[in-house]
Amino acid sequence: MSTKPPPGDKDDNSIEGLVKKGIDALPIPLWGLIAIGIGLALLILVILCCCCRKCCCKKKKKRSKSPDPPKRMPKQRVDLRTFRQETIVQEIQPKDASRLQTPSSSSNRTGYLSPKGGSLSRGSSLDYSLYAEEEHGVAHAGDVTPGKCGRLRYGLEYDFDSQVMNVTVCECRDLAAKDRGGSSDPYVKVCILPNKRLKYQTKVLKKTLNPVYNEMFAFRDMEFKSIRDRTVFFEVYDFDQLTRHDLIGVLTVPLENIDLTQTTTKMEELKEASKTKGITDYGEILFALCYLPTAARLQVVIMKARNLKAMDITGKSDPYAKISFMMDGKRLKKKKTSVKKNTLKPVWNESFQFDCPKEKLDRIGLIISVVDYDTLGRNDGIGQVEVGPRALALGGQHWRQMLSQPRKQLAQWHVLGEFRSLPKK
Repeated sequence: MSTKPPPGDKDDNSIEGLVKKGIDALPIPLWGLIAIGIGLALLILVILCCCCRKCCCKKKKKRSKSPDPPKRMPKQRVDLRTFRQETIVQEIQPKDASRLQTPSSSSNRTGYLSPKGGSLSRGSSLDYSLYAEEEHGVAHAGDVTPGKCGRLRYGLEYDFDSQVMNVTVCECRDLAAKDRGGSSDPYVKVCILPNKRLKYQTKVLKKTLNPVYNEMFAFRDMEFKSIRDRTVFFEVYDFDQLTRHDLIGVLTVPLENIDLTQTTTKMEELKEASKTKGITDYGEILFALCYLPTAARLQVVIMKARNLKAMDITGKSDPYAKISFMMDGKRLKKKKTSVKKNTLKPVWNESFQFDCPKEKLDRIGLIISVVDYDTLGRNDGIGQVEVGPRALALGGQHWRQMLSQPRKQLAQWHVLGEFRSLPKK
C-alpha cells in the first residue's frame, strides 16, 4: 500500500521551493534584498549615463571644430632660447634711451649688448646662441702651434724680516693671438701654490701681444721654513667681454730652485695651455651696471653665472645671487635673486635699483655674492666679487667705466673669489 507525501512537501524540490528555502536561510529580510537590488540597479544606470555623456561630448567637440583659428590662441610650448632673448631685451634695455654697451672705450662696441663686441639696432633681436657655453678647447682663429704661447718676465723678492714674498709681473713677449683680429687682450693671474684661494690679477691691456705690466703683488705670512716647498704659479689669459676667457699659457716656478737671498728676475717660456680651459674654484658671474644721474639711481642686472662650485651631494647647487649695497665698509641694503634649482649654470636676468646720490659715489660699492640655498640648515656661500671705487682689477675697472658712461648698461664677466661673511647694518 503506497503512501502519499504531505501537501506541504509537494514542491520542496521545485525551483520555487529552493528559492524560498534560500531566502528563508538568509539573515537579511526580503525588503533588504529588494533595497540592495534597487541600489545596484541605480549605480549601474549612473555609470552608463556618465559613459554616454562623455562619448556624446567628444562627438560634439569634433563636429564643432572649424578650420578657422580661434580668437584666443591656445597655450603652446615656448622655446627657452627665444624667451631668454626677450627677457634680456626688455630688462637690460630701459625705455629711456639707456643703451647697453660692453665695457670698452672703442667706438665699434657701442649700442645694445652684443656678445662678440658688435652693435645691434633697436629693432633687431639678440642672437642668444652667442651666449652659449663654448665647448672644451680653444675655438678662436688665432690659435698658434703647440709650444708657441709666448714668454713671461717676472721678478721674485723675499723679505726675511716681514716674511713677505713679493712677486712682480714685468711683461710678456710674443703671446699667442686669441682674437679674430690677430691680437689678444692679455692679463696675468698669479698665486703661490698650494694656496689657490689667494690669487692676484694684473690689469687688462687691450690689443697687444707684448704687454708691459710692472705690477708687484705681496704674499704675506710666508714662513722661510716652508717657503721652499711652495711654487709660484702664473696664468696668462686673453680677456673676452661676454665669452669665457682663453687661457694662453701657464708658468710654474718652484721656489726651491730660487736664491731667496737676492732679487731674481727671469724671462721664461710659457707652457702650452691645456685643451680644457681654466676654470676657477668658485665660478664666474655676469652682471651689468648702469648709473642714472638724473634719477640718482644705480641699476644692477644679474644675468647669469657659470662653472659654479658644487655644494650639494648630487654634484649640483641651488644658487641665488645676493647684492650687498655697501657704504664706508658697512652694508646698508641687500637684495636677492630667485633660487635656481639643481644647476651650476643659473640664468637669472633680474634687475635691481639702489638710490645713490652722485656726491656719495666715492663712498659706496657693491659686493655680489652667489649662495647655495638649503631647505634645512644654513645656506652655503659659493663665492663673491667686489665692485666699487676701491675694488681691485676688473671690479674697479667696471665701476669706473660705468661712471664715465652714464645711462648705459655695461655688462661684464667677473671671477668669483672666496666667500666671506659681511658685517650687518
